Amino acid sequence: MSFRLTNDLRGAIASQAVAHAFDPRKAALTKAEGALAEEAYNHVFPESERKLITKIPSNWVRFDSCLRFNVAGLTIDLNAAGDGFPVPYQINGQRGYSCHRLGSIEVGDLATRIQAHAKAVDDMKSERRVALKQIQAMLAKITTLKRLREIWPEGAQFYAKWEAAPAQTLPTIRVDEINAMLGLAA
Repeated sequence: MSFRLTNDLRGAIASQAVAHAFDPRKAALTKAEGALAEEAYNHVFPESERKLITKIPSNWVRFDSCLRFNVAGLTIDLNAAGDGFPVPYQINGQRGYSCHRLGSIEVGDLATRIQAHAKAVDDMKSERRVALKQIQAMLAKITTLKRLREIWPEGAQFYAKWEAAPAQTLPTIRVDEINAMLGLAA
């Protein structure tokens, strides 16, 4: 059985294919980012301050999972796992609500690793965009599911569930009911 590919179906197939290829890599980068965020947080806030924070009630500080740092001259955001870390409501006279710059990390090993991670994330996002555009371009030239199977059998896992789905039928046209509703004579 074959039916025409709609733009929505093409989009769903392309999204599944890209997710299959890039989601494991994204998950690994997210995990690494959480560890780097914690390390950067610990670098900017000395242990003495972190110990003091644990002694006050949690509702006295703001928790933020988006941590912004000046890393050797570059502004880089790191997302921490979970609820994030306690951060000041006000830094250098500026109130912050989310992703407020917390401090600086000078040139060194930590700065190098954070910048390398930021580059890896940007590279992955760029590769993902390119892959999505190429898959969308390929799918735009294919009109039916049958033809898609002929051209791209390796991608069957991304469209197999639609092959098994029953064909969509158009609803019955009820001209008599519409005419009666509008007061039109047959």
